[in-house]
Amino acid sequence: MRVEERIAIRAKAANLRIWLKEKGIEVLESKVIGRCGMLTIAEPLPEELADNVTLVHENVGGLTRRTWAARLGGCYVNWREC
Repeated sequence: MRVEERIAIRAKAANLRIWLKEKGIEVLESKVIGRCGMLTIAEPLPEELADNVTLVHENVGGLTRRTWAARLGGCYVNWREC
């Protein structure tokens, strides 16, 4: 991946982080995975974005937990139940 592409991906993630903060959602982590930014948030997305959400069941160390994921602004956004 070229440097320009990585910069563009990080810019998308930064813009999405700002937008989520304006909505009152805390972003816990932001990283680049492959050709896409991924942001982990502390709480569910606002109601107006509920149609974009996918539920995933994770099995980690014998425990099952639910994880939700959505694609917004060219990035993936996810959050987990505690």
